[in-house]
Amino acid sequence: GVIRFEGTFDRGHRKHGLMIFPPNHPRYQWYSGGFQPRRDGKPGALWSGRGHLKFCASSAEDELQGEFKSGKPYGEHLELRYKNGDLYNGTLEDKSLTRSGYGKMTYKSGRKYTGYWSNGHFNGQGEEIDVDGTRRNWHGGIMANCPASMCFVLTASVTAIQTLKMSTVLKDMNCNGP
Repeated sequence: GVIRFEGTFDRGHRKHGLMIFPPNHPRYQWYSGGFQPRRDGKPGALWSGRGHLKFCASSAEDELQGEFKSGKPYGEHLELRYKNGDLYNGTLEDKSLTRSGYGKMTYKSGRKYTGYWSNGHFNGQGEEIDVDGTRRNWHGGIMANCPASMCFVLTASVTAIQTLKMSTVLKDMNCNGP
C-alpha cells in the first residue's frame, strides 16, 4: 500500500498535514501534524512539532498526542490513550512508547499513579491513589507505606527483582511476605 499525504509543502518537503497509512500497515492509521526534512539523505520527512498519531486496531495503544522530534515522541507532555480507556500523560521511550521517566497514569477504573516509571512499571518515587481515596507511596517500585492489613501487594507491574525487594521490606516490617 501507499502512504498518502494531504497538506502543505515547503521547498518540496512536507511541512504540515495529514499522513494516511495503508490499511495493512502494522502499527499506524494516520498522523496529523508537523514534518521536517530527513537529514540522513533518505527520501521522505520525519514527524516534527506538535502532532497526533492514531494507531491501528491491533495495537494496545489508541492515540498519541504531543511533541515529536526527528520522527519520535519527544518531551514531558505526551498524552497516550489506550484502547482499554487508560490515559497516560508524561514521558515515553522513543520507539517502544513504553512509560519511562515522570508521568501520570489514570486507569479506566479511576485509580491513579503519579511519579516515576521505568520500562512501563512504577519505579523511583510516586503516589498511587485508589478510587476510594486510599493513598500509597512508592519508592523504587515498592509500596512504602504498606498497611499491616495489606502487607503483601503484588501487581502486574512488580518484577521478580521487585518481588525480592518487597520480600525484604516486608520482613523488616514483620509482615508475611511471599
